[in-house]
Amino acid sequence: MDIRAFQRQWATHTGGEVMERRIRLLLFGCLVVLATGAAFFVRSPEVSISVTEITDDPSEFAAHKIAVRGVVENESLDEVERGFWLGDNDAVIYVDYGATTLSDAFAEGRTILVRGVLEQRDSGWVLAAEEIQVGCPSKYEAEVK
Repeated sequence: MDIRAFQRQWATHTGGEVMERRIRLLLFGCLVVLATGAAFFVRSPEVSISVTEITDDPSEFAAHKIAVRGVVENESLDEVERGFWLGDNDAVIYVDYGATTLSDAFAEGRTILVRGVLEQRDSGWVLAAEEIQVGCPSKYEAEVK
């Protein structure tokens, strides 16, 4: 085999391997981008529900994870029972915050967003809180059009 034939064979062989490696890296990169994009689209935006909507038909929301916006009613915080009343202009619902910690910003009269499960107990409908966020609810929910 002469030197030119060897060089052509080597260049073709090496170039093919480099091209194959680039294609594999490109495909892997595309796969990562698609998987990341799919993760954003699969998770539906969370929309909070008003206290009035829940009290109008609580069985519709029973045993489902929901996000409820409302105002902590004045003089309703019970640190012994670990609960408080959450309300809006027309209705109130009891929130059992159990092991959930309350932030320093939590206060009666503040607007909050409570994520949890609506349960029917002997005392009535109770929102068992899993997470409590203090502040304007629009910070925590997707815009609904």
